[in-house]
Amino acid sequence: MRLCVWNCRGWSMHKNDNSTFRNLVLEHVDCDIFAVCETFLRDDNQLNAPGYKWIGHNRKNVHCKARRGSGGVGAFIRLNLYDSFYVETQDRSVEGIMWICFKGKHSDFNFSVAICYLPPTDSSRPSDQEKFLNDLLQQVYSIQTKGYTIICGDFNARCGSNTDYIEGVDDMKPRTTIDTTENYNSDLFCEFLSDTNFAMLNGRIGINDFTYISPQGRSVVDYICVPYEQLESVLDFKIMRMSDVINTLNYNPESIPDHSLLSCDIKYPVNVDEMSNHYANEVKIKRNARKIPDDFLISDEVRHKVLDAIEKIEHSVYLDQNVQNAYDEFHKLIINEMETKLPLLQQKHLNKRSKSFYKPYWNQTLQTQWNLSCECEKKWLKFKGPPHKNNLLKENYCTERKVFDKINRKFERKYQYQKENE
Repeated sequence: MRLCVWNCRGWSMHKNDNSTFRNLVLEHVDCDIFAVCETFLRDDNQLNAPGYKWIGHNRKNVHCKARRGSGGVGAFIRLNLYDSFYVETQDRSVEGIMWICFKGKHSDFNFSVAICYLPPTDSSRPSDQEKFLNDLLQQVYSIQTKGYTIICGDFNARCGSNTDYIEGVDDMKPRTTIDTTENYNSDLFCEFLSDTNFAMLNGRIGINDFTYISPQGRSVVDYICVPYEQLESVLDFKIMRMSDVINTLNYNPESIPDHSLLSCDIKYPVNVDEMSNHYANEVKIKRNARKIPDDFLISDEVRHKVLDAIEKIEHSVYLDQNVQNAYDEFHKLIINEMETKLPLLQQKHLNKRSKSFYKPYWNQTLQTQWNLSCECEKKWLKFKGPPHKNNLLKENYCTERKVFDKINRKFERKYQYQKENE
């Protein structure tokens, strides 16, 4: 099973370049559960995406003059999961925290996922970090006994060298650290993790990277956490920078997101992937029903079997098992006739990755500047030398990024002006 989490900084009901980009990201990662932080939804607003169902928790305490919501959380659940699990909201009592429970239909396997968003300490929205994590702690204690548990989201906690376990007591693999800065949220968050015996995947599995990258700086504030004993179930964990995602999708949104995308592949005691894809893989071959031959279902042999099935049904109305057997025989008869008489439907296989999503005003100048901006970003993020040189690389990245944003707006306005005058 694949779980992704992303602080999208404003997924709302508005249809624009940014919403198009977010839907492309959702399609690109191809995950079973796509957790989202910081939505801009209000009241009972719901998001829609092909192949997924949205479950959300929108903030209720919004200023009366606010044009939009803020700080909401939610998740896109792949529809195939509903074939294998009963999916329901487990707890939405705390703003910024939502628990989703998955109860197995064909097994005793259950698991729960918590999507969290804890605002930074300097946020304009009043927040009590200690109460937030204490509420989450109580929820973990009550939910953890019901099955596997995952906690993910943006906690705005720069943990630095803080440990998420008790040294000398817990037998844990240390994590690698790339963000050495610590803040107030980090002490509370690491204490919460050690109290609940949860471990961060960041820096412990896969390749570590920054989860927030912008001209203002870089940091690690987004996490996926699982209980100590579940670490062996994690097959892979990775962090995808937005610049790499944009290059892969060939699509530049109006506003480039500053949070990276976190993804993990988890193996559970039962084969969830096989269960989830059972119905999706069940019907692969399609027959052309528009080309039904004249002799379809009218041969003597077929007519005899049809009449025999009808007779069995008529004489077995009150015997469920016999009725079911008669139906199964009739069903096999129809399928066999279709396989024999109907031709295969010719399906067009489109390579979605080959499609270009570049803007109509995109040109070589923009491409060159974008490549330069990405190159400067990589040099800055990989550098581990003296602070003065690091600041210089950051300054170069900020400069090239601002140049790209400026000429991108310039060519966009020029294109819109030409369209209006046509």
